[in-house]
Amino acid sequence: DSSYSALYPNDLSQYWTNAGNYADSFAGGSGTESDPYQIATPKQLARLAYLVNNGSEQYMFSNTYYVQTANLDMSEYWWDAIGTYTSSSDYLAFSGQYDGGNFTISGLYTEAGSDSAYSYQGLFGYVRGQSETNMATIKNVGITDSNIQGYQNVGGVVGYVYSYSTVTNCYNISSVSGSGDYVGGIIGSGFPTITNCYNSGVITGSYSRVGGIIGSGSPTITNCYNSGVVSGWHDVGGIIGRASNAIITNCHNIGDISERTSRAVTEPDMLHGFAGIVGFAGFSTMIVNCYNTGAVNGISYPVGGVVGEVYDGVIITNCYNTGTVSGNNGVSGVVGDISYDSASTLVTVTNCYNTGVITGGGNVGGVVGNSESRVIVANCYNTGVITGGSSVGGVVGDSVSTIINCYNTGSVTGDRYVGGVVGRDYNSASTITNCYYGGNCTLLYGIGYYSSNFGASKDSNLIANAKSLSWYQDSSKWSSRYPWDFVEVWSLVPSANDGYPILQGFSVNISYNSNFGENEVITEQVPSGQEIVIAGYDLFTRVGYEIAHWNTKPDGTGLNFYAGD
Repeated sequence: DSSYSALYPNDLSQYWTNAGNYADSFAGGSGTESDPYQIATPKQLARLAYLVNNGSEQYMFSNTYYVQTANLDMSEYWWDAIGTYTSSSDYLAFSGQYDGGNFTISGLYTEAGSDSAYSYQGLFGYVRGQSETNMATIKNVGITDSNIQGYQNVGGVVGYVYSYSTVTNCYNISSVSGSGDYVGGIIGSGFPTITNCYNSGVITGSYSRVGGIIGSGSPTITNCYNSGVVSGWHDVGGIIGRASNAIITNCHNIGDISERTSRAVTEPDMLHGFAGIVGFAGFSTMIVNCYNTGAVNGISYPVGGVVGEVYDGVIITNCYNTGTVSGNNGVSGVVGDISYDSASTLVTVTNCYNTGVITGGGNVGGVVGNSESRVIVANCYNTGVITGGSSVGGVVGDSVSTIINCYNTGSVTGDRYVGGVVGRDYNSASTITNCYYGGNCTLLYGIGYYSSNFGASKDSNLIANAKSLSWYQDSSKWSSRYPWDFVEVWSLVPSANDGYPILQGFSVNISYNSNFGENEVITEQVPSGQEIVIAGYDLFTRVGYEIAHWNTKPDGTGLNFYAGD
């Protein structure tokens, strides 16, 4: 929901922490784990902000517990975020344990501004755990129908998380905006562990490092998603705008990601990007089991369905894109651009695919747009329509990398340097092994330009051959150094992907039978998200009975699923 009832509080002259606006006591509790302080009214939440922001230590530390016991409407006054930061030696952090109790906080309004006085905005402004055994925790919080504004480090739940902190089971359905850097639907920036969180609000940054979940940092993010519209100048992602030494697992984006057309400031050209999951990923970041279905559009910097720009030691595996991706230079379904210098460590893109429509100017690919040295692209494929100007490829647009066991069946169109697998193999510097193209791709060449490589082939009878296991097992056709692995990596499922290989990481084995296990057990491999069609209907007939429901256990003690579930 991107519509909100108001942009400002009822009384523009007052803050919740002004005298008389906060409660003299909590609803109950002593602040221990077994007897937490209870917050049941807006004034009691304001009391917590007042105590922390005025340095009352007994209410700040990790052994202090709070629980919210009702929905809170904070629309009366301006909100002062819980926890403040001025400098590394001048801050008042919340280090305690806050449990939102799965209740909501609505009408949360913070003031906008363009200097540091308006930074560290959110329900919490500055959160900092004390140690690995004394973590700060924010959990079960829902921010709805609010307008969180500020300069830098602006988040729906927390503005900035320093360290030793977890944010779990939280969500934002509100507008969050910043006139500077570090803007996120859940957290502005920091080093937190984020689990089971989502954003459905509109997230807007006037500058850079803008994300649906977190704007920037070195977080560990698991099981999170974004469905809101996210926009900024650069380093914009559905999950995180800019990630360094981060771990992002089991996350997805279904919201639209875009570049703001008006720029607040200018700076020299740097490594930046736009993407459904991570705008920029660098310095040993890992991105695993993530996907994007939202539309991603950028103009000035690389654009990817999963990652926009990659630099130094990044691992991307088991990821995919089905959304529309468009941009100028360095555009792709998975990774827009991979940069390199002499100090860079290996970047790997493995077990990934794209089915989305990809459109760009130069360096446009189904899986990677532009790929520099010290990069391995392996076990990847594209079936989407790829359109560009120069260096346009079904798998990689412009390459000096290693590409192994990849294929393309999507159409590829461009003005020059156009290839079914690689658009341009720059100076024949790539190593391309066991790759093929065909299907809807009718190009004459697998590699468009500058290549003595013959590892990207087209088979005249591809439609029949590439759907047969024996074709991949033919040792005369493929390099024995990198055999096609149909045990742990690939599968051939006639009902999926038009019969071409799919990656096992995106499929599940489903076994089923009927009549409490009396009949034959049938096992099928089904791509994740695909509708299951039950074969052999005659197995499920029994005189005098009708099918009532499915159950997840043969003895009927599991979960029931009825028609329409």
